[in-house]
Amino acid sequence: MHLLDKNQFNERILLAILILTGALLRFWNLQDLPLMHDELSAFYRLQFDSFSELIEKGIKPDGHPAGIQVFLYYWTRLFGQADWVIKLPFLILGTGTIYLAYAVAKKWFGNTAGLFVAASVATLQFPILYSQIARPYSSGLFFSLLMVLYWTNFLFGNEEKRKANLAGFVIAAALCCYNHHFSLLFAAMVGFTGLFFLKKEQVKPYLLSGVLILILYLPHLPIFFAQLQIQGLAWLGKQGKSFFTEHVAFIFHHSPVVYSVMGGLFLLGVFLAKNEKRRVRKFQLISLTWFLLPIAVGFAYSQWMKPVLQHPVLIFSFPYLLFLVFSFYPTATVKLRTAFITALILVVNVTTLVWTREHHSVFCKQPFKTFSIHTQDFLKTHAASEVALVFNDNPKYLNHYFSARNPGIAYISLFNTGIGHARFRDTLATLNTDYLIAGDVPPDFLPIIKEFYPITRFRDFGFTYEFYVFSKNQSDKNEENQYFESQPVFSRATTPHWTYDTAFVKTAPDESVHYAMDATREWGPTFEVSLTTVTRSRHDFLDISLEMKGNCDPCGVLVCEFSKAGKIINWAGIVPKHQMAMSLPEPAWQKIYHTIRLTHLFKTRKAMEGVTLKVYYWNREKESVFIKNTSVRVREGNDRVYGLFESL
Repeated sequence: MHLLDKNQFNERILLAILILTGALLRFWNLQDLPLMHDELSAFYRLQFDSFSELIEKGIKPDGHPAGIQVFLYYWTRLFGQADWVIKLPFLILGTGTIYLAYAVAKKWFGNTAGLFVAASVATLQFPILYSQIARPYSSGLFFSLLMVLYWTNFLFGNEEKRKANLAGFVIAAALCCYNHHFSLLFAAMVGFTGLFFLKKEQVKPYLLSGVLILILYLPHLPIFFAQLQIQGLAWLGKQGKSFFTEHVAFIFHHSPVVYSVMGGLFLLGVFLAKNEKRRVRKFQLISLTWFLLPIAVGFAYSQWMKPVLQHPVLIFSFPYLLFLVFSFYPTATVKLRTAFITALILVVNVTTLVWTREHHSVFCKQPFKTFSIHTQDFLKTHAASEVALVFNDNPKYLNHYFSARNPGIAYISLFNTGIGHARFRDTLATLNTDYLIAGDVPPDFLPIIKEFYPITRFRDFGFTYEFYVFSKNQSDKNEENQYFESQPVFSRATTPHWTYDTAFVKTAPDESVHYAMDATREWGPTFEVSLTTVTRSRHDFLDISLEMKGNCDPCGVLVCEFSKAGKIINWAGIVPKHQMAMSLPEPAWQKIYHTIRLTHLFKTRKAMEGVTLKVYYWNREKESVFIKNTSVRVREGNDRVYGLFESL
């Protein structure tokens, strides 16, 4: 075997191993991969009897181009609606991106870079995650890489296949346009970039290709203009200045090990290229631009118009960061060094994917299917008459799994009901069961549940969900993990962490002690402590409660305040009268709750250092109100609530 043939053989064997590894990581547990919220939303926008109805009711209101929804409409009619059937095309395309990333990187920078890029695309969570989701992300990555491959071949490749390459570029670019608005943006970037590298004889056919892409997109323009009115995602908040670093951290598994390996390999490549006359080549500048520009455009649009920027819309430009990292490696025969570095990338990425990111265990537990399984398991050992159920998720999506596993089992739905605290308490008071199953109930409803079902018999936290089984039976083991609790003891002059004026402490005829506020008192008992001394994680829940009564609807505010170095960094307050039951006698004591999910305030545990927590009642209208049983508690939170994207 000639040296060249042997080198090609080694390269192909290595590439085959990478593709098989990537396929295994994507197809793992295929039969049990559940549909996520976005997938169920798309699925139920397929349930129309005509194509025109699909366009008007299933596509125009959504905000995504029609391509993937139309494809799924016919795909599910041909092959069925099983979860794995819906996901299969995206898993296949996601696996195909490994080869396409290799092919483009090899043409741009050589076979060594191609293999390293392929190893990364095969094993990083970002492309794996969106290969497993039946939404326009792995498809868009496949189409965009295919487009770039044909674009490269046309501009810089064999002129004998110019027409075929140009035709491939046109078709792939059109598919990008029909796939997602950000893959459309990426196609426009690629097309514009090509203008800077045209030879004289390429100008006319290249410009013609742009016209053809536009013509192919013309049927979609009415949908595009209809969706343009949406402008953004109403549920998505604006990204902060830290989004870029958060995005890079997400790409590299939030892992110092991956950062170190990728950084070290980048520096090694630069070192190996030190003797080259031109260290920076055109494709390196293109890679840098194509990676950064969609982030900049998305960030600007999100700030000035409506939010659109999130991790998945950047998947089409993500490979070019990898291209840049490995771009300095020269073309070389596939020997021990190349094989070792490829293996290093595989081992580090797979290890952190499985154990640091816990990808498969986190991804495979989605709320709708998990709720149905847990309920089914509990009802195997308990009569349905003993159990009440409360869920706060879209019943359509929940019933996708729930009805089949739990036929005939009814539940109380809080979804979009606008039910308040008082009405929820009244609802629970009517229940005559020993157990209550609750899924995704608002955090400040949980203390109300515990008024009636004080024992947390079972809980399961996962990505975007919390599931509980509560019990009235004191003999049941309590699974709630509470770290800290503090209450002011008004019968004493002082209580640790609390400040209050004992002149306002009163004793009722029943000998209960309360704090009486009037027109002379604006600030109630105040709790103040260093946040890190009472919490263990940035995911903890902070539960604040009190009981109060007054001679009028109290307009004060129960405040939770976070400050650092004397500056308030977050202020959150609730007005107690919005939780009060108007049906109760005016002087009756009423319980008020305010729960804070620390995950929403702090990105890292380190960000909590030096933060002071302050809790108090602000009697802003100087009303006559009585307060007792004020409490601040900290309990273990959900460290997986955003675990697919944030650090665990």
